[in-house]
Amino acid sequence: MKQEAEGRRQKSEVRKRKAREASRKQEGCTIGNDAKLAGMSLTHQPGASVKSRRAIGLALAAAAGLGCLLACGLGGFWAYRSLVGEPPGQGAQAQRGYQAAAPIIAALETYHQAHGQYPATLDTLVPAYLAAIPASVNGYPLTYQAVGGSYTLQFSYAGPGMNHCTYTPSTLWKCFGYY
Repeated sequence: MKQEAEGRRQKSEVRKRKAREASRKQEGCTIGNDAKLAGMSLTHQPGASVKSRRAIGLALAAAAGLGCLLACGLGGFWAYRSLVGEPPGQGAQAQRGYQAAAPIIAALETYHQAHGQYPATLDTLVPAYLAAIPASVNGYPLTYQAVGGSYTLQFSYAGPGMNHCTYTPSTLWKCFGYY
């Protein structure tokens, strides 16, 4: 019986202590675990709970605002990309053009080193430098033009709009497009 009474008394003390701590927190009193461990006394900061609630509210509002801006910005970017597509010179069709042009560019450079000039037409490269010239890339022909001591090699593709990528030895690839 004595043990039961002692257990009830201890539980009652724990409940009272928790109630006192809760009321102190509501009044703006703070005590941290570090202060308890260091033997420091309880400090009272008037209005601390109101200030901390405001700070938390402002922090949450700022985080929500930033989250919304990020979501709207990314959403707008994806919507734009889905409507407009990849910029000229980027994407799968552009990569197919670059891959088709790479052996031609290498053959043109090899021909230039051997003859001191670029050929008048791409057909000159076949069969000594290339097995064949592709008839088209992405449904459009490759165009080649020898200009002075240089040349231009161009491929085109559709989607979105019409895109053209032009290679010259001095500028390498430059792409543009229009709708």
